[in-house]
Amino acid sequence: ACDDRSQLEAEAYCACMTGNELLEKELWKEAFVQFDRAKAVYDQLSLVSSPEARELFRERLDELEPSLRYCSYNLAREGGPGSSQEDALRELKAQGANDLMLQSKIRKVMAESRQGESERAACVVWKGREVPVRSDKVRVKLLEIRDQREELGKAVKAQAAGRSESVGGQGESSPAETLFLEILSVFDEAGRTVREEQARLLKQAASGVVGDNITADGNDLLAYIKAARLQVELERSARYAEDMEARLGRHSGAAASGEAAVQPQDVVHMYDRVLQSIGA
Repeated sequence: ACDDRSQLEAEAYCACMTGNELLEKELWKEAFVQFDRAKAVYDQLSLVSSPEARELFRERLDELEPSLRYCSYNLAREGGPGSSQEDALRELKAQGANDLMLQSKIRKVMAESRQGESERAACVVWKGREVPVRSDKVRVKLLEIRDQREELGKAVKAQAAGRSESVGGQGESSPAETLFLEILSVFDEAGRTVREEQARLLKQAASGVVGDNITADGNDLLAYIKAARLQVELERSARYAEDMEARLGRHSGAAASGEAAVQPQDVVHMYDRVLQSIGA
């Protein structure tokens, strides 16, 4: 029996072939769903593969782009006057995101890969000093954050590209916002694990079982996690502020979409929150 990674590669290849067949039949919606499914798999596998395999997956992603754009063009064209590419594909994207079985397989492969990579997260650098990460669980969490931050960068880039075409910006349900919240949650889990480990080590230190340097390392690791989490919070708040600035004066578009208009004082208030976070 093939492993999960091989099964995912086979499913992506099958989706590409099915998409090409549907494209020939000019079934744009169905073809887009298949191409997007393959893209989701290759995109995730490229994050957890060797450099050679990563390059191969990137090539396959590049090959998919023309087909996706062609489907997008025809979907928007068939939508009639006033339709946009973003509107035409929003529902299709949601269909791919709701493929729970596929997402479950991807998460399993990525989790297995992070477990195997945990030795690469054996330490972090805090204030110029290498701090050991002794807990395998915390190492895996740090690798998960690394992968999610890469996904966040892609989501932010895609959102920025689409901002000029729509009034909406960083909504609560946007992919970028979802990733921000997931990353902050993983930081919380990592910090909780370190604190639990610290409590256990402090008891051992009191009885002389472990040295003070062990607990000092734990304190530095906690400080690192707190600082890294704060950086993500600041990035999130700054993006909200930038989005609000971009929406200033766009009252007519906001009204048309049912979105509340942004006032200058709203932007000032958001930047005040950013400054308060820094001083916290």
